[in-house]
Amino acid sequence: MRRRKCPVANGSDGRAGNRKDTVVKHIFLTATAAFALVVSGMSAEAACGSQTRNTGSKTIKLPHEFFNRAGSQRNGSSIVGLWKVDYTAGGNPVYTGLEQWHSDGLEWEFADIPTITGDVCMGVWSGHGRKVNLYHTGWTFDSNGNPNGTMILTHEDKVSKDGESFSGTFDLKFFDSDGNLLQEVTGDDNGTRIDAP
Repeated sequence: MRRRKCPVANGSDGRAGNRKDTVVKHIFLTATAAFALVVSGMSAEAACGSQTRNTGSKTIKLPHEFFNRAGSQRNGSSIVGLWKVDYTAGGNPVYTGLEQWHSDGLEWEFADIPTITGDVCMGVWSGHGRKVNLYHTGWTFDSNGNPNGTMILTHEDKVSKDGESFSGTFDLKFFDSDGNLLQEVTGDDNGTRIDAP
């Protein structure tokens, strides 16, 4: 996503309060515009100028050799391991993540979204049989790298019998720095296991 720094106008009376209000409004508008671009995959015109995510209609694909390696050591249909996970809402791509699910109930994700807005987050998971639930959180940042809130992602998934994939639903919520809900996106997630050589 290409971004320009937007000038922040000082209040005509020069008081810090007016500048703070302007900065808060700018952060909120920037975060909302950035999220809308990620979800829709389309360009949008912001008050500050054009902001686009240069992905077109293609997603980055991992080489075929990452998947289904012969001789992998796996514990049945456990979620434990490394996964490529695709998130969609209404049939449209939201983002793709590389996720590690650990046997101690911890999870870690590296998403294909702009680094400056926050592309690494972590979570905890629990499961019974092939069904797993994830609670995942991270910080969010504006286009200048300033902290502006948090996000919470939850999953309800089921691992396939062969342990090579999982699918389910997700709920992604974004909150401002005061803990107020800004945006919520729900959809489907599908994971493909990345096996060890």
